[in-house]
Order: sequence, then structure tokens, then C-alpha cells
Amino acid sequence: MKCEYDYIPALSIKEGNITRLFFGFNAVTTTGNGEEHTKYVGHNVDLKGDVTYDSVVSAIIKEQYSDDKKDAIFANRELVRNNPAHEKADEYTAEYTAFQDWRAYAKDLATQIINA
Repeated sequence: MKCEYDYIPALSIKEGNITRLFFGFNAVTTTGNGEEHTKYVGHNVDLKGDVTYDSVVSAIIKEQYSDDKKDAIFANRELVRNNPAHEKADEYTAEYTAFQDWRAYAKDLATQIINA
């Protein structure tokens, strides 16, 4: 889920049988009452039980892509493979590429979390 803080939290925090993952933070500066305030907006995912590389990768991917969205991306990718001239080929290819980029990001982040 999206979350925001006045600071960037640690990558993971263990609370009982839940491990909270924090990632993808960007600084957002706002002005109010003549003062600038910076907050950090990112993602938070909670994992229950054992934390493994695979469970972390899966949780990060699911934070961005529901199963229905993944199914649509893969179906659209197949459509483009079978019909490269499809009117939405560029859009569908971009969606697939964005998914693969997020997947690579999830793997890199999982490695950092597991090795921390």
C-alpha cells in the first residue's frame, strides 16, 4: 500500500510474526503557511511468517500488479506476438516492459532485504 512519512524508514522491520517492507520512496515537497515541508511517499507491504527471497519478490510484485492485471498484461503480450500490427501494440508492449522492469526491481530489492 502507499504510505508516507517524514523520513525514509528502514527496508524492513520485524514486528512479531509480521515483517513490514518499505520501498520505493520519493521525496515530495509541499508549501503550506509559507513553509516548505518534505515528506517521503513510497510502498509498504506486510509479510506474515517466514521471509524468503521468493516471498519478498512476490509481495513486491503484487503491491503493484494484481493477478487480474498480470493476466491482462500477459494476454495482451500474446495478442501482440500474434498480431504485431495491432492498433494497441505499442501500448501493450510498454505495459509488458513496465511489468518486467518492476519484476527486476522486486528481485533486486528482495536481495537487499534478505542480505540485510
